[in-house]
Amino acid sequence: MFLGSAGLCLFVGRPATRWLALARCVQPTRYEDCPPLLPYQRTKQGTPTMGGLLLLGVGGTLAVLAGGLRHPHGWLVLSAIVLIGGIGFLDDLLKFRRPNASGLPGTPKLAIALVVGGLVGALADPHGRAVELPWMHRTLDLGWGWIPFAMLVVAGCAHAVNLTDG
Repeated sequence: MFLGSAGLCLFVGRPATRWLALARCVQPTRYEDCPPLLPYQRTKQGTPTMGGLLLLGVGGTLAVLAGGLRHPHGWLVLSAIVLIGGIGFLDDLLKFRRPNASGLPGTPKLAIALVVGGLVGALADPHGRAVELPWMHRTLDLGWGWIPFAMLVVAGCAHAVNLTDG
């Protein structure tokens, strides 16, 4: 699955990037108020935004084609991906419409991601709320602690790219 996603992203990525650039989906400069970040932002000038459409589209398509929706958890994961991807889409869309290219503020993004994680945790199989600890050769049953754990995992994974991408 991973190799298929990576291969399809490489195959579709370049034309999708060109199309996003032609559609003027280019990240506006936004750090006039923070001079130390302005040189970094200038290096990204002309780079299209909304790349999540490509990644989530490819991943979702391959998951559907591989039969991932035959299982109820497949629908749960796909729903979470669509909701989290919707946050990113709204954020990018607002960057084009707001002054100083400010997108969705961080607090609502985090709150929505935590709610999605809570829903994933609550709707997950109640018998499968355990975490494998391979270095200890143990399984830790989290019980209802699974829900806050799922909230942290979903929100952390959803925003990890934002932290590294700037």
